[in-house]
Amino acid sequence: MAAAQKNKTFYSHYSALIRSFRGHLSEAHRLGEETIHDLRVDVKNLRALLDLLEKITKEEFKKKAFFDLLAPLFEDAGRLRAAAINLGLLRKLKDPASAPYRRFLQEEQKKTGMQFLRTLKAFDASVLDAQHAEAGAAAKRSTNEKVIARAEKEIAKNYKTVKRAAGGKRKKQLHAIRKRLKIVKALSKLLEALEKKKKWKRRLEQIKKTETLIGDWHDTDALIAEIKKFMKRHAALTGVRKMKPFVKRLEEKNERRVTPIFKALKKTLPA
Repeated sequence: MAAAQKNKTFYSHYSALIRSFRGHLSEAHRLGEETIHDLRVDVKNLRALLDLLEKITKEEFKKKAFFDLLAPLFEDAGRLRAAAINLGLLRKLKDPASAPYRRFLQEEQKKTGMQFLRTLKAFDASVLDAQHAEAGAAAKRSTNEKVIARAEKEIAKNYKTVKRAAGGKRKKQLHAIRKRLKIVKALSKLLEALEKKKKWKRRLEQIKKTETLIGDWHDTDALIAEIKKFMKRHAALTGVRKMKPFVKRLEEKNERRVTPIFKALKKTLPA
């Protein structure tokens, strides 16, 4: 007869995330696009759990030192990820007008890759071990009852912020909304692991759909902003003026994504 599966705890969930982070960290020197993305996802989820831990322990555990350790890696990985996303979007669009920016971006990707590798080399694993030991000890002392109660409170607070931001249906709020949904997603994953209730699985499925819609809009919006900066700085380069109609088409296409996003948000938010 198979041994009974141990109940999940906050510590076991947190420890699994640390193992995932360490695994992606060990592979990050290869600069694989998926690894860089997964590394950033790990950091976002860790931040959500560490923030929760600080609140559960009433600041007996403080998150700042751990956050500060992760920040340079997260930021440089973000620049590398952004370059990869922009190049990927441009390849899919297959518009010859984007050629000047695409060439520029390929060079920038090399530079951001080198900067990320320098930051990766400077990352102190011994400091990670120390921070993990401190956070792990606090996580072990946190009962499931306290964790669940506080996580539900934080989810409700973030939903309230999203609902308020979404009320005006202003696209400039979408990035902030997406950040809040990522926190809700991380905490919902925790509660799904601790409680094994179907409601958390359903919530995660709906958040993922909405987050994907916002992500597609945000990626294109960021690409448009970067192209405009490039056009302003390199106006004299051959082919740059011809990029204006291309940018206009991108803006029009992205604008059509906004209404479906707010419709999806309405389904995502609790009544």
